[in-house]
Amino acid sequence: MWGRIGGGGKNCSYPETTKTIFAFCKHSPPVIPPSVFFFYSTKSLMMQYTPEDRQKAIDEYISNSGLSYRQLSEKYHVPVTTIRDGVHGAKQPAICHENQQCLTNDQEEILADWIIELIEQDEPPTHQLILETAKDLARCTERDPPTNVEWVRRFLKRTKLDCFENVQLRVFAKRRAIEEEVICDWFDLFKKICEKRGIKRENIYSFDEISIQIGRNTNEYVNFANDKKRNSVTENCNKEMATVIEAVSANGVSIRPVVIFKSEYRMTNRVLSNQRPKWFYTNSNSGWTSNYIALAWLKEVFIPQTQPDNPDEIRLLICDGNSSHADDLFMKTCIENKINALYLPTYSSYLTKSMGLICFDKLKKTYKKLVSDQQQKNGIYEITKDEFLKIYEMARNYEMSKQNIESAWEVAGLFPFCPNKVLKSSSTIDKENSEENAIEGKSRVSTDANVSPRRKFMRQFNLSPSKYQSPRYKNKKMIGYNDAYKVIKGLVTQLETKNKKIKQLRLELHHGVDIDIDN
Repeated sequence: MWGRIGGGGKNCSYPETTKTIFAFCKHSPPVIPPSVFFFYSTKSLMMQYTPEDRQKAIDEYISNSGLSYRQLSEKYHVPVTTIRDGVHGAKQPAICHENQQCLTNDQEEILADWIIELIEQDEPPTHQLILETAKDLARCTERDPPTNVEWVRRFLKRTKLDCFENVQLRVFAKRRAIEEEVICDWFDLFKKICEKRGIKRENIYSFDEISIQIGRNTNEYVNFANDKKRNSVTENCNKEMATVIEAVSANGVSIRPVVIFKSEYRMTNRVLSNQRPKWFYTNSNSGWTSNYIALAWLKEVFIPQTQPDNPDEIRLLICDGNSSHADDLFMKTCIENKINALYLPTYSSYLTKSMGLICFDKLKKTYKKLVSDQQQKNGIYEITKDEFLKIYEMARNYEMSKQNIESAWEVAGLFPFCPNKVLKSSSTIDKENSEENAIEGKSRVSTDANVSPRRKFMRQFNLSPSKYQSPRYKNKKMIGYNDAYKVIKGLVTQLETKNKKIKQLRLELHHGVDIDIDN
């Protein structure tokens, strides 16, 4: 008879439509205690449980533990009907509706693990990349692939990864030191991936770009006669930069490199002779690598040359977080060819990149030495691209040896596995002491032991040398920091002298010696 049954109490409020219905009734609306509605509202909430909890409750009931459905429901927080249906043979909803999904449960688990790995490497995938990867997985089982990004949002919410969905892009300043916790997490991730997927040492690779100036442009000491005022030597050199993409394996083997010249036109036989090394050559407007070049290197160079004997074996490719390496197409190609891309922590390549620690440094020095020898032998001449390739090949054959490559992996702390070689570096800091060191102006890179007294004085009083040395800020009313430093240094010296005298007086007082107060 009543238009609405709900709420209760004197302060209960009803919608306008309900009040209108009550106006045609002879009696006032019933007063129902709020506790009754609270009871039904809490019971109607869906219980949050996991498939493991459901299975434990079912197994415990089947094992004749003596507990009823309601007792098991309170113990494992699983609805009574769910336990009863499971005992009678009902399957989980996720298994029942698996045929209606775009991906199987195993494929969704693989996709979720891949997303978590990229998040741990500070390279979170975009929704478009997740969608393209899901389409490739769906084609493997001949299922209808997902069509839009809305499926990605539902998938992230279903797998409880939606906390990583809305990410605001921020620009962080480069730190002069890397936290130890970041390095430790990366080494743990490297070890976990190798053990979990059974990656062999010969299938682990690292690649990077090296930039070399074709000519020579260094300051060197030369001998002149005393009667001459000339202090420089004319040098006709090519200051053009060339980029070379190198990749090495953990067992000391290098693959054919890719040479990138700065040019708007494609390298042809008119520019390069036929006697050049059997490498790969390309060009770019800037002389550096790009997304297109990195993807072409992956498809045409790395994948064919590093193909394992067993097609089911997984390869691990260690690379930095450059935009060309973290591109969606680059990641997608790696997934399609069973390549696990492992990205180095941001701004840590000088600590963890194996090739940059030994190989590239020695390679550049040897190349400069060979260029200098060629110029002294043949006189001053301009080094062409063919000469560059010839000299670089000589330096590469000498420095990119198996011994140097294995030494680079050892210094990086990967083979043999020893993270302490990187953690003991002076460029790493403890996260617990990072804030305190930042406030006190300390760091393991620049300690107080090698700081001059003048610099300590400037830090203590927040003085900037440029502020007081620049004529713009000089004023008669303002004392320069040099004069202030001298004044305070004199006061400190006087205080130290007074302290010594006080200590001497205390000793004499302790031994009972008469003291002349006037002195």
